[in-house]
Amino acid sequence: MTKEVKVSVVLPEQFNDPEGFKAPAKFYIVDCLGQRVYIHIRDRAKCQEYIDSEYGKGKYKVRTDANEKGSRNVTARASVNSKSRAGTNLVNIRNGQGRGL
Repeated sequence: MTKEVKVSVVLPEQFNDPEGFKAPAKFYIVDCLGQRVYIHIRDRAKCQEYIDSEYGKGKYKVRTDANEKGSRNVTARASVNSKSRAGTNLVNIRNGQGRGL
């Protein structure tokens, strides 16, 4: 990488703080001392490339901070069709009643 990359190191006591912890970047690794090393790069693939060049290929896997901005209330959506409902008695979650098949 040709551009200088900003790196922030956070001690375990800091990110386990009950008053709240604001991550300095989206991507990080946990080094051998248990410290989180945050890398200030926007793209995950480029971040992993940087980590591989600095620490050696395959030594660390880039993680994403769970407290980062974004929609966390929906992780996946599924559709239900008649074949997937065959032989089941679905419960209406809103009022707790069965479908009454």
